[in-house]
Amino acid sequence: MPRSNLRSRALCCVIALLAVAAATAAAPETYWPPITDPPTKEKHPGRWVWAELLTRDVGAAAEFYGKVFDWKFETYGPKDDKKTYTLVVANGTPIGGMVFSKPRDRSMKPDARWVGLVSVADVEAVAGHVTSGGGKVLMAPATLGQRGTVALFSDPEGAAFGVIDSTTGDPEDYAGDNNQWLWVELWADDPGEDG
Repeated sequence: MPRSNLRSRALCCVIALLAVAAATAAAPETYWPPITDPPTKEKHPGRWVWAELLTRDVGAAAEFYGKVFDWKFETYGPKDDKKTYTLVVANGTPIGGMVFSKPRDRSMKPDARWVGLVSVADVEAVAGHVTSGGGKVLMAPATLGQRGTVALFSDPEGAAFGVIDSTTGDPEDYAGDNNQWLWVELWADDPGEDG
């Protein structure tokens, strides 16, 4: 894919994430379940521990992923998908969630995105490292219900990621069961280290 198309898709993702961040800030009544229940109190800093799907159609996404991976779903909130939180469960284990995302630019095609969350001990400190490293804060550190403290960022190329300091601890550190997360990969224009 040409770089201009990659940058355009990255910009669309940033716009979608900004819309979710704005909706999150405006909707404190949204139920944000903990990522571990029962609590583990374990912490695995630097490990990908959760994923959120930002989508314009939560119902259609649940139907699709349910068929593909046999995932189950628990929905919290009113019947309106735009105001609910949908927990993704694989083999009885919560592995992620789905939330409604509406980009600010109505001319954009639907552009759903999975956004991974990395466990960290200090979300505020990570926000400082992101900005000093050339990244952007898409959603400032905030406490979301029973979830814990989270923030959303983009790296200098526009790749979105989040961090979390979970209130209940991180999921157990294991390779994952069938139909659970195993690997996360960044496709970047410049994957090299800065030194």
